Amino acid sequence: MNDPMQNYRETLDAALRRLQPHITSGHIIGSDASQFLAVQRDERGAEIYGDGQSGFIIDPSLGDELLGEVMYPTVDLALDATVRWLHGCALDELRPPITNVK
Repeated sequence: MNDPMQNYRETLDAALRRLQPHITSGHIIGSDASQFLAVQRDERGAEIYGDGQSGFIIDPSLGDELLGEVMYPTVDLALDATVRWLHGCALDELRPPITNVK
């Protein structure tokens, strides 16, 4: 039987491995559903965590200041945005495009 908390932890572990070439430090904080990934590259950082459904949230930071959550529908999109942020993109470039639903 699949354990949702074990699957979530494995997702965070895989995310940390994927981000290794782009970070100066990174670790998983917390336990169970409250776990999140904290990564840093120089003065830029991000917290990355699941939204309790199927999406992922990044909360970018400059120094110690969190700048506001940005939600993504998949972990892959969240990690791609995290890499862009860590390499210097502007905060407004992290917002996913809005699509019109008819």
